[in-house]
Amino acid sequence: MIGNSTAFFAWLDPAVAKELIGNDPGFVSTSMWAPLGQAVPEAPGRFTVTGRWPFNSGCPHAAWLQVGVMVTGAGSPRPGGAPDWRFAFVPARSAVIEDTWDAMGLRGTGSHHLSLPGVQVPAEHLAAPFFEPARHDGPLWRIPLVTLAAIFLAAVPLGVARRALDEFSAVATSKVRGPATQSIGHDADAQCQLARAEGALASARSFLFDTIARIWATACRGDEPDLGQRALVLLAANQAVRAGTEAVDRVFRLAGAGAVYAHHPLQRCFRDIHAAGQHILFSSGRDQAYAKVRLGIGQPTFLI
Repeated sequence: MIGNSTAFFAWLDPAVAKELIGNDPGFVSTSMWAPLGQAVPEAPGRFTVTGRWPFNSGCPHAAWLQVGVMVTGAGSPRPGGAPDWRFAFVPARSAVIEDTWDAMGLRGTGSHHLSLPGVQVPAEHLAAPFFEPARHDGPLWRIPLVTLAAIFLAAVPLGVARRALDEFSAVATSKVRGPATQSIGHDADAQCQLARAEGALASARSFLFDTIARIWATACRGDEPDLGQRALVLLAANQAVRAGTEAVDRVFRLAGAGAVYAHHPLQRCFRDIHAAGQHILFSSGRDQAYAKVRLGIGQPTFLI
């Protein structure tokens, strides 16, 4: 999922994106959307970008960075009063990486802080993906930014939960807890808990795949998905993290005290899925966005 930040180069002019990517289509790019930086117009066609951003997953291996900035002093806001919130695409060598990622879960992602101390960025290296369509053509690029990111992110809890259920099933036939004479796999409650976890995870996965299939079919017809389709993807992504977290929690409890050791894969699954669930795109605000669309209640739509 982290490496898919390269997808957002599609919001640059195709010729500019081609120049930045060069001859290495396998490059890594990381993105941090929050507009915690400033882009100040300087000479014609250039901005000075300054700021500090947390949660830059994959930045130790990245060739390019995408950071959220507010453009200041460039004229009036966007239509409707929206702020001039853009992404600045800068070479990774321009940034200072601060070794801050001492986290509960997802410890291998290298999601450190980055800072830019006033880097000169050409105007063509800034994009506004929240407010403008991608500039590269094709079905994938007809899906708006937040919807596309939700599709990427939803794979994470599904995968972590799948690993947890598989790990538990592998040990359940041999692990004995306390004074029991049979393995936990023979316990009726454990059997029910595992079955419910499997069912809920499979249902959430099917829901997500169904919403993706619909939105993909729309994009392949040459159309942009409508607001209802986009909102449903956000709901399906949140359902994936809810079902995944519940599944992991169920089998983590069933596995007993041995699951707390650092070497045990279930404790890693437990930490990783709870860390992933803290992402803003899994927040209750995404559920509210869906409900408002469903109920016809007005709201800003650039974050759907």
